[in-house]
Amino acid sequence: MLSKPVLLALAVGAALTAVPALAEVTDLTGGVPKAARIIDALAPPEPAVRAKGIGAPKDLQVEERRIRLDIPFANNSAELTGSARQTLAELAAALTSPRLAGARIVIEGHANRTGTADHNRWLTGERAAAVSRILYGGGVTAGRLSATGFGFDRPIPGTKPTDGRNRRVEIVAVP
Repeated sequence: MLSKPVLLALAVGAALTAVPALAEVTDLTGGVPKAARIIDALAPPEPAVRAKGIGAPKDLQVEERRIRLDIPFANNSAELTGSARQTLAELAAALTSPRLAGARIVIEGHANRTGTADHNRWLTGERAAAVSRILYGGGVTAGRLSATGFGFDRPIPGTKPTDGRNRRVEIVAVP
């Protein structure tokens, strides 16, 4: 029989290997990306060969895919700007395409480290929800969408926590 410390170590190790690392982010900032570019960034790659027969895997494992977009808001607000609406129109067109039809979409709001943690978590949640509402209005099924705000808890790797680039929205396609 294994001792409690050994069992605990095995359980922790199993839990750590079961938690996937965040997927690499495709940065589409710097303008309004076209729907085709968004589709290419979010859609899983087409398998080169489909396995058939007894014992073949039913599905290929596909990791989540994420993009970072320029979705500006009014200062300290969840009010979208005109350029944000253009970007979200392209995003809605992409998300309603056949290549992304089966994906669940997570909208993540992020902030830089200014203000309080509670306020930033609330504000980023409101911003993610605003994006979700626009996408729903653009034809994306509500059941595919979820929105969450992380405040300033997840800065872009390699940036200072106060860097303005941390004020962002990331879109995650989950198979």
